[in-house]
Amino acid sequence: MRIVFSLVSFGVIVSIIYLALFSQESLPDHPLIRGYNDLVMHVVAFAVLSLVLSLVLRPGFVLLFSVGLAIAVELAQLFVPGRSTTFADLVASLAGVALGVIIAAGFSRVKRAL
Repeated sequence: MRIVFSLVSFGVIVSIIYLALFSQESLPDHPLIRGYNDLVMHVVAFAVLSLVLSLVLRPGFVLLFSVGLAIAVELAQLFVPGRSTTFADLVASLAGVALGVIIAAGFSRVKRAL
């Protein structure tokens, strides 16, 4: 099962990098998140990343890697035409990291209690 979660983690990492650096398509405009699509996607992407990484790595490394990737993606966007780096995007990514780690910790506690 660890191999499956490792492969899923790799897929999430590749997807984040691709969407952050190469995708020029606009996100769908849904009434519930109108105007916040980009920020919502940052939170969701990094929450999923942190959650899946938490299934195969130690919490400290999950935090270090996820925060490092969030910062690296924002810095890399400085050099990609048509992309921009914003503090709001970084904050949303870091909120996603925190959310994923908190959810993973909750699952871990429930699992130990059973």
